Amino acid sequence: MLFSYAVRAIYVESCSMFVRGGVYRVVKEAMGGTLAKFSVSALMFDYVLTGPISGVSAGQYLVGFLNEILAYLHMGLVLPVNGTAATFAVLVTLYFWWENIKESRNRARRRCALCSSPP
Repeated sequence: MLFSYAVRAIYVESCSMFVRGGVYRVVKEAMGGTLAKFSVSALMFDYVLTGPISGVSAGQYLVGFLNEILAYLHMGLVLPVNGTAATFAVLVTLYFWWENIKESRNRARRRCALCSSPP
């Protein structure tokens, strides 16, 4: 429970630091163009790696859960763990990519405020 509060606090702080122009603009004003390009490259590298890894990890948990439910119901069906997890990761990644493409900045701010409001 304490860990979830810490994660939420960090999320709220990151939402409050949202500026128009993003990381590139802030770092460029503070440290120059070269470090701004380096920072954006590091951020993109992070997004490219952590998104699919998290999707596959969540997919493996989901497939394990579904296989246990199917075994409990005596269905005789077993989903392949790696293939189903990879498919789940691709679908989730495509969904969030699509949402980010069509979403305006105001909707992103509203979602951030909604997700970070205390229960």
